[in-house]
Amino acid sequence: MTRFRLTKTVRELARDQPAGHTPIQTALKWTAGALGLAVGGYATCVGATWLRYGQPRPSKTEEADLLLDRFMPVYEVAERHHIHVAAPADVTFAAACEQDLMAVPVVRTIFRAREIVLRSETDTLSHPRPHASVFRTETRLVTTDAAARAKFRWYWARFSPGILLIRWLMLRPL
Repeated sequence: MTRFRLTKTVRELARDQPAGHTPIQTALKWTAGALGLAVGGYATCVGATWLRYGQPRPSKTEEADLLLDRFMPVYEVAERHHIHVAAPADVTFAAACEQDLMAVPVVRTIFRAREIVLRSETDTLSHPRPHASVFRTETRLVTTDAAARAKFRWYWARFSPGILLIRWLMLRPL
């Protein structure tokens, strides 16, 4: 049986390179390619969000929230997320309350990037955790006029990929 090595030494990489290419140049090309793919994926998310803005999908029967529907029956944005957990509701709720999303570097980076782009100040206030509430991840939005709609559409298209990532990170530990 033949075994394949997945790594090469620097000398082997240098020897296998076309004339004029160093391992560092190859690493830079791969890094640039990966960065290009990431930027392309982000741009695709932004474009898709921009195009579907104002066309929220209706709630499925199991996602319906009659109280929220009563106060906001018409909306422009709706993001709903859930996960099935093999634990009783009280254990799941306790786990959700114990999460500290700001301890996750990706989440802090997303919030910091938003502060920089929007030129806002860092939130330094303490936010106590509730002792009794319902764990739910649904975002709805309705704007008041065309100017607000245009501004929020700009914001949502650019930041919703990060917001969705935060929601995904929040649900994973549960």
